[in-house]
Amino acid sequence: ALPAVRGLAELALAQGWAGLELSAAGDAFGVEPTEGLLAEALREVAAVWAAAGDDADARPSLIARARTEEEVAAAGRYADVVRLREADLGWARELRYAARGAARAAGRDSEAVRVDVDVRAVLSADAASARERALLVDALAAPADAAARALDAVGSAANAADLLHRWVSAGAADGFVLVPGSLRADVQGIVGSLLPELAALGLRA
Repeated sequence: ALPAVRGLAELALAQGWAGLELSAAGDAFGVEPTEGLLAEALREVAAVWAAAGDDADARPSLIARARTEEEVAAAGRYADVVRLREADLGWARELRYAARGAARAAGRDSEAVRVDVDVRAVLSADAASARERALLVDALAAPADAAARALDAVGSAANAADLLHRWVSAGAADGFVLVPGSLRADVQGIVGSLLPELAALGLRA
């Protein structure tokens, strides 16, 4: 058992959290990360919430940050949202299908399992300016930057929207977690330019 995870699961229910995100990276659960740790944590949360007997629709969303095929399969069995950090469209599509296949094998509705992909957004008026700024962001970033290996959306808002539309159309993602390359410039670009472009393509609820 993972006492820290059980405590989080109980707290999330008691306080009516919107969601609970789990990852086996680092020492997130107070123990050394090992293969199968995320599956154990997800299973623990699911058991706590099932024992509480609450209406499933009233429970927090369970989000799993999956890094390996094994973690993707575990996330498909238990999580509502599988969060991937993957820059290769073809492999992301395979992982998404694997998550949904694991959900079906566990007797769940595979359509109810959402797969979101991390995207680093570096936006500018044109692609050349965005690429220059992305190089600067990379130069200033720490070696273990949180956006490492994330899908890069570098260009204009229209360029970025077309990229995300291509991933959804290819079956590689159901949605995205947008990570601004720089807070000052890119949050404004995401909210003011990218989200309207996505809405125009039918990708924003």
